[in-house]
Amino acid sequence: MTGLEIAGVVLGALPILFSAVDWSKRGIGRGAIFFRKRRSVEKLALALLSQRQHLTEIIRSVLAGSGCEDLSRLEDDPIEYLMDEAIQEQVLDYLGEETFAALQGQLDHCHETIKLLAIKIAGLVPSIQGPSDDLMRIIRENRDAKSKQLDIPPRVKLMLGAEGFKEITTDLDDTTNSLFRLTSLVLSNRQATGLRISRGARSIAKSLRRAHESASNLYVAISHAWKGDCHEGHEAGLFLEDRISDGTPGRKLANASLSFHIAFEAMISEQKTVWHEAVVRVLHDDEHDDDPGPKQPTITCQPHKPSQRVTVIVTNAKPQLARPQIDPVENICTAISPICRKDFVLTRQCKIGLIAPDNPTLATSGAPAMTPLKDLLHSRSPAAQRAPVSLRSRMLLALNLASSLLQLFRTNWLPNPCWSYEHIFFPAVTEAAPQPQAGKAKIDLGRPFVSTSFAKDATHLQCRQLAEPKVALLGLGILLLEIWHEETLEAHFSLEKRPTVFYECLALALKWLDEMTNPPPELYDRAASHCIKGMVGSEVRLGQWDDGEVWNAICGDIIEPLLKNCKMWR
Repeated sequence: MTGLEIAGVVLGALPILFSAVDWSKRGIGRGAIFFRKRRSVEKLALALLSQRQHLTEIIRSVLAGSGCEDLSRLEDDPIEYLMDEAIQEQVLDYLGEETFAALQGQLDHCHETIKLLAIKIAGLVPSIQGPSDDLMRIIRENRDAKSKQLDIPPRVKLMLGAEGFKEITTDLDDTTNSLFRLTSLVLSNRQATGLRISRGARSIAKSLRRAHESASNLYVAISHAWKGDCHEGHEAGLFLEDRISDGTPGRKLANASLSFHIAFEAMISEQKTVWHEAVVRVLHDDEHDDDPGPKQPTITCQPHKPSQRVTVIVTNAKPQLARPQIDPVENICTAISPICRKDFVLTRQCKIGLIAPDNPTLATSGAPAMTPLKDLLHSRSPAAQRAPVSLRSRMLLALNLASSLLQLFRTNWLPNPCWSYEHIFFPAVTEAAPQPQAGKAKIDLGRPFVSTSFAKDATHLQCRQLAEPKVALLGLGILLLEIWHEETLEAHFSLEKRPTVFYECLALALKWLDEMTNPPPELYDRAASHCIKGMVGSEVRLGQWDDGEVWNAICGDIIEPLLKNCKMWR
C-alpha cells in the first residue's frame, strides 16, 4: 500500500480501536488495586482519540495544500477517498518523491503500532473469537455488522498489561508528533511561496518544458542546415501553438508525439522569396536510424562449479518496430524544392532529416503578406484600416502567447528576452483557409508566428541576453493588456515610445491594470494581474528559469486561468 492508502486504513481502524478500548475500561474495577490499569487504559483511549484527530487534520492539510477537492469525503470514507489514484498522484506531485517517501515511512510506523494494538484485543472481528491484526477485515466486518455502523459489543477483551498499554501509548504519541513536525515543516515551506499548484498545471509545465528543449534543438538543427551561398538570405518562421490538449490540461501531451510547424524562407531577391511550410516531427529515441538495429538474443552463463553442468540462458530481445529511413539534410534549400516529396524530422543529434511522408506536407509558394500584431492593436483607433479583432480570437491568442513564452524563452527564436507585439506576425489567409467574414481583416488570426534570420557567419547562434522571470512576465502582462484593450501601452498613455527601464514599465502597467474602463474578464484579469503584480514581493516566481517551481507557478497562475477563460471556444 502507498502512504495515503495506509493513512486511509489507519483512519478507518482508529474509531473501532478507540471504541474497543473505551468500552473495556468499563469492566475494570474502581478499587485502588485496579487504579493503575484503569489509568493506563484511559491514557491509551485518549492517545487513540488524539491520534485519530491529529492524523485526520494532518492528512487534510496535505490534501488541501495539494489542491485536492471534496475533502469532506475524507471523514465519510477515508479508505475509498485516499485510494483514489488521482488523489495520490496530486499529493505526490505536491510533496515530491523524497518528502512523500518520508511521509510514508511515518505512516508505516503508525500502521504497525495500530496493528500491534489490534492483535492484543480479542473479539474485534465478529466472525472469530481470537485477536487479529488484519485492519481491513476489522473495519469491513464491524461496519457490515450493523448497516456499516460501528458495532463494538462487550465481546472485546484487552490482552495486555499496564506496561503494554504504556508502551503503545508512547508509540502513538511519538508517531503523532513526528507526523506533525514533518507536515508542519513541509506545508510552511510550500505555503511560504504562495503556491497552490494543481496537478493539471504541473502536467502543463512538464509538457512545455519538453517543447522548450525541442524548440531550442530545432533552431540549432536549422542553423546547421542552411548554406549561406545559395540565396541572398535565409529565414525561418515558427508558428506558435499553445500545446495544451483538450480534456485534462497537459495530460494528453505528456506522451504525445511532438512536432513544429515551420515556414522556411529563402530570399532570391528583394522582390521574390521562396516560402515553404512544413511540419518537422521530433523523433523519439526508439525511432532513430542511428540505433544498431534489432538486438541479438542475449546469452549468459550462470556461475558453476567444475562438477556441475553449465546452464545457458537465452533471452530473446523484444521485437523491434520498423524504423523509418532518415535521409540527412545537408542543405535545407534543396529539401524545400518542389521535386522533394518528403517530410522533415528532428533527430536527437539536433539534425534535420527527411523521411517518407505519411501525409505529405509540401507547400512551396511565394511568401504571403505578413501582418504584425502591432497593426491589430490599433484596430479600434479612429484611423484604423482594419476591423476590430473578435473576442474569441483575442482570448485564444492570449493563451497561445502565454504558453509560447515558456516554450521559446531562452531560445534564439525570440530576438529579445521579452514578449512584444514587435515579434509576432500573422500570414494572410490562403485560398484553402476559410475566408473571413465581411468587414474582418483578411489575415489568419489562428496562425501567429515568430521569424528569425540565419546569418552566414553563424552570429545568430551567439547567446543572447537573458531576462529574469519577473522582467519577461511583466512583458507578457503588458501584452495581455494590449490584446484585451486593442491598443499599445504607448498609445494608451500617449507616449512616443515604450520605456525600457523595468520599474517605469511596471508603474505604467500597474496604473493600466487598475483602471476600471473596459475591465477584462475575471480569469483574464487574474492572469494579467499575476504577471504584473505577482512580481512585487519575495516569491518563488522571482527565482530562475531553471527552477521547476517557477514553471509550475506560471502554469498555475497564468496559463490555467487563460485556459479556463477559453474553454467555450476550444
